[in-house]
Amino acid sequence: MVSGEISVSKHNSIDALKREVDLELERNGQGSSVDLFGGEPTIQPHFFDIANYVKAKGIRCRLATNARTSYYKEFAKRIADLRFDLIRTSLYGHTAEVHEQTTQVPKSFEQTTQGIRNLTALGVPVLVNVVILKNNYQYLLETTKRIHDLGVRSIKFSSLIMTGNGYTNRASLAVKLSDIQPHLIDALKFADGHKMTIQIEKNPICIAPDFSEYFIKESDPKMSIEKTFSKSDECKGCIFDNDCQGVSVHYEELFGLSDLRPQTGQSRKLRRPEQATGDGGFRAAR
Repeated sequence: MVSGEISVSKHNSIDALKREVDLELERNGQGSSVDLFGGEPTIQPHFFDIANYVKAKGIRCRLATNARTSYYKEFAKRIADLRFDLIRTSLYGHTAEVHEQTTQVPKSFEQTTQGIRNLTALGVPVLVNVVILKNNYQYLLETTKRIHDLGVRSIKFSSLIMTGNGYTNRASLAVKLSDIQPHLIDALKFADGHKMTIQIEKNPICIAPDFSEYFIKESDPKMSIEKTFSKSDECKGCIFDNDCQGVSVHYEELFGLSDLRPQTGQSRKLRRPEQATGDGGFRAAR
């Protein structure tokens, strides 16, 4: 779990950002971890100042970015010189057409993929999140292959939590678990076989029980599990019941809970996000 999340935006002064870092250090000492996010933090005027301040304090620091600014090699080099412990970004599809259906920004696929490639070429640890949507779920394997080709060795698969525009457009974005399942399993087999580190989040374990070791619990400390996720009565008999969060409550509104399939066999506990490797996943060990 990220100990401290700091929004780097035009609304926050550098002094206010530094105070947030100092408070995090007071709370957690040298075990502190800071996550810089936005908006897009790398385009904000205080970005390099606050990143250098965090690193000077000796605190673990991660960056959430769309990676588009790293399309420019000089900028990617400046990012690499900051030595972030992890950079997280997202790819919404294996082609510009699929990716930009979600971003609604022309050329964003080219910019993000080249940005990722520039960063990995410089040895920067990058984790790419794939949010599973109606327009991309059939291409999860192709998207995973594309991410691997960019030099990325850490991947996360997450389902949509329907808030804001996601809730308004839920019918055109969300997809049934039974439809996702074969495509997700193919993608997981590829990632696992190529020794990528893997996380699966915001999904019930029964969607890919053979890969149960890669599921993680919700890592956002501000998200209420009880209000966000739902399970069926039958889930009480599942070996993963104590650890699996189920599906989002809005998924239940759309599709019900019939795709939840209780698992039998030997029970085990899920690993928390902080038990993941430094580059953001769990090591493949098959």
